[in-house]
Amino acid sequence: MTMSKFQWNPRFEKLLERTVAGLNGTYTYAMTNQIPQLWNKFKPMIGKVPGQMGEDSFGVVWNEKPGTGFDYLACVRVEDKVDLPKELKTLKLPAEEYAVFTHAGDISNL
Repeated sequence: MTMSKFQWNPRFEKLLERTVAGLNGTYTYAMTNQIPQLWNKFKPMIGKVPGQMGEDSFGVVWNEKPGTGFDYLACVRVEDKVDLPKELKTLKLPAEEYAVFTHAGDISNL
């Protein structure tokens, strides 16, 4: 059994504007246990995304719909202007202070 390490206490980082791209899913709060399936689909793409910058991958919660749900993007950082496959969603994240949670281990334990 692979143990998961998830830091529930985030660190806060000021990040410069960046563009990320990956697979997007829309979830209700009761469906968060389905997010690992999105990562399992995206994982083989990591390192092969056109214009990918670095090796880190991210989960971005965005487009929150109060009381109903949110969008979640399993993604990597990419160059600003790059042609991507249609299945990949691109987001431009503004320069901002972000809460950063760290997860290490099997994605099923996210």
